[in-house]
Amino acid sequence: NIINGPEFAEGYYQRGRFYRNTAGMMQMAMKQMEYAYKYNPKHFLALNDRAEMLIELEDYSGAIEHLKAANEMVQPARLAELGDMPEDETLLEADHGVIPFNLGKAMYLSLIKDLGSYEPWTRINETDKYRSNEGSGIRGFQAMLDNVEVYFDQAKSLGVRDDMHRVELFYFSGWSKYVKGDFRAALADWEQIPVHLQKRHKNLNLAKSHALYKLSTAREGSDRIKYLKASLGYLNLMRDHYARARDRIGIPDFQNRKHVELYMRSSILENNMGAIFELLGDEDNSQQHYWKSIDFSK
Repeated sequence: NIINGPEFAEGYYQRGRFYRNTAGMMQMAMKQMEYAYKYNPKHFLALNDRAEMLIELEDYSGAIEHLKAANEMVQPARLAELGDMPEDETLLEADHGVIPFNLGKAMYLSLIKDLGSYEPWTRINETDKYRSNEGSGIRGFQAMLDNVEVYFDQAKSLGVRDDMHRVELFYFSGWSKYVKGDFRAALADWEQIPVHLQKRHKNLNLAKSHALYKLSTAREGSDRIKYLKASLGYLNLMRDHYARARDRIGIPDFQNRKHVELYMRSSILENNMGAIFELLGDEDNSQQHYWKSIDFSK
């Protein structure tokens, strides 16, 4: 019997999923996805799954290229072309919202990768990384984030059925708004993440605390104090968590990346607590936290 192209493609696609999800063989999985798309150029899932692996490898430009092509294929007019072949069922029943989400995620990660880490965005009073009067500075950066959010909004409109992808959608959508300075919208996105799943993202509470702090600066009187205390509440929860983590490791090894990250986060946390106590007029507590921040950063 002669196996036609699309049927052959679906076999490669399912084999690629096995290599990726069960066998943990990423290179083999990527090759299978490549063959799946070669034999069926309508197989947007093969492009999407291969792009997710490229994101893991931090090849964002390659992922973006794959996902732009895949996103064209999940537009209503293109989906309407499917259905004549039995193997089209996999494509028609797919979680289509995942594709624009992944595209937005890859674009976002590509934009911020030169920051090195998230720390500049979570340390209170940090000078903005992209401060410039030129279009290539903060304004240009924000315009690029606007493009990212177009794809996140498309994903929200289509809906994302997979729980982990949906959590990541609101996580990255919130970060995009946060970096732009739209702190209220960032918090609204992050509130869509169930509390028990927020623990998967180690820097989220720092960012939520900073967002509340920034919102407090536009308030006065008791309203301002309310925002500052809410910000401080997140930091106190994290402070206890970090203290337990430092106790577990004992003497830190600063050749160990995880130890370095823990002490860096501890320094940021103490700095932010110092800044908040300063605004609350508690000079003693403010100075104590600032000194602890210096100690952790040594």
